[in-house]
Amino acid sequence: MPTSLCLYSSTCISFWEGWPSGQWQQTVNLPTEVYVSSNLTPSTIVVCKLKIIGDFMEHVKVILLQRVVKLGNIGDVVSVKPGFARNYLLPKKIALRATNENKKYFEEKRAQIEATNAETRTEALKIAEKINNFSVALVRQASEKGNLYGSVSSRDIAAAIRESGINVNAGQINLSAPIKHIGIYNLSINLHPEVAVPIRLSVAKSESEAQQQIADEPTAVA
Repeated sequence: MPTSLCLYSSTCISFWEGWPSGQWQQTVNLPTEVYVSSNLTPSTIVVCKLKIIGDFMEHVKVILLQRVVKLGNIGDVVSVKPGFARNYLLPKKIALRATNENKKYFEEKRAQIEATNAETRTEALKIAEKINNFSVALVRQASEKGNLYGSVSSRDIAAAIRESGINVNAGQINLSAPIKHIGIYNLSINLHPEVAVPIRLSVAKSESEAQQQIADEPTAVA
């Protein structure tokens, strides 16, 4: 029985009508939207609407609008996973899709983007100087072995830091996983894509215990 075949690669998608005879129908570049008609039986025509999105690709190229650690600097065209671009870089306006139109737009705005970045970096460095060797304490209930009843998240840490008059949000706290044990921890705050300031976090059962930890343990848990 005649049918149709659809094959795709990272850059294009091809359709055959009347497979397995192998009669070539069309090849289109990704990402795009195409309409395909093929005779599945002598009396039936099926119209398939195929929306081809970036998920078919192993990587997509983007233009960075700011420095991204381990990825690149302003203006670099880099390859990233589609999900990383779609869920993080693009919605947060950290990057643009590397289309010809966006490349032209970036070059037109490059001087302005770099000037704005330099200005915000200078402000971040001023704040970093003020909070050098900064420590913050969080009081939590814990077992005799020091296991927390619950955990400490980046949101908890950001809230505690704001109480000290430093305006930060949870997304600026470098915390790989929630903290679940009493102790003192080395963390950092991302004040700017190019400025990160180290801080010490003491998690304890009481305020006095937290301050004692800071005094007794200058070397914190990474």
